[in-house]
Amino acid sequence: MNQLTVRHLSRKFGSQAALQDVSFTLPQGETLALLGPSGAGKTTLLRILAGLETADQGQILLDDRDLQPVPPHERGMAMIFQNAALFPHITVADNIGYGLANLGFAEAQIPDLVQQAAQRLHIESLLKRYPGTLSAGERQRAGIARALVRRPRILLLDEPFSSLDLRLQEEMQDEVLRLQKEEHMSMLLVTHDQQEALKMAGRIGILLNGRLAALDEPQRLYASPPSAETADFLGEPRMNLIPVRQGRWLGVPSSLPDGTRIGFRARDAQLTAEGEHAGIILACRWSPDGWLLVVQCQEEQLRLLARHACEIGAAVRFAVPQSAWHIYPAEGTH
Repeated sequence: MNQLTVRHLSRKFGSQAALQDVSFTLPQGETLALLGPSGAGKTTLLRILAGLETADQGQILLDDRDLQPVPPHERGMAMIFQNAALFPHITVADNIGYGLANLGFAEAQIPDLVQQAAQRLHIESLLKRYPGTLSAGERQRAGIARALVRRPRILLLDEPFSSLDLRLQEEMQDEVLRLQKEEHMSMLLVTHDQQEALKMAGRIGILLNGRLAALDEPQRLYASPPSAETADFLGEPRMNLIPVRQGRWLGVPSSLPDGTRIGFRARDAQLTAEGEHAGIILACRWSPDGWLLVVQCQEEQLRLLARHACEIGAAVRFAVPQSAWHIYPAEGTH
């Protein structure tokens, strides 16, 4: 089945908790993206799964096999790094085939395997060249070929496209998705790029401060973030979150205690001359969804969407239907 199961994984560096009680499953053939800011623990998690670091506690199972005592080269995983990590002093062909003999592949078989991997990534003409002579996209293709030639059961991707320009990012993302579907591999991608996660993954986990704060299908996470911290992180623009004490002007019921936060998306605010709320426009910029406004309203700076460009300093009125509210309890309560 090749199902990866992670149970209660934790890791500290000194007094700093890099991972805290992280649990999830990755079924065969699925792509899971772990999304989080820098320092959230994403790379630490991948390195532990790959066997490059050890966890302080928890389990890593591939089907029913405990991977903790298994050396990296026997785990059935391959990792694609942000910078491709090619050896500069050997050719692309030797980089792709490096270590295959130690994995049990016959020496006579390795040149054919390298050639096949290069053909799949369209880099046959680069096999005799050295990494220093390649473009960024060519180096990344070589790194992907090196990972795939090992025929991994699980492919680990550590922000592998973040150093490429937008066009190359899209090409590499499409290439990896195609190869993943052909091989029916499981794939775990860690990234801080929300658009990349949405494009590549069937499920998204949000990793914040070493904790897995949410895990679900992208549409469900966006529509109903399970907590204020995930609501604040997911989405562009991010959700407006207003403490009840400052937000009584929204019409918040007095029964909600101070510390509760009311959230709503920019697209859910209705700009209308009859709107019950008023503010001053501080900024206006174009986005694919409309003109994004930053509006000073009472003590809050809110993000709203308009159909047309608006003048900075102008007054604007808007309404926020209660059906669009997301209500989050005060921290420490449930």
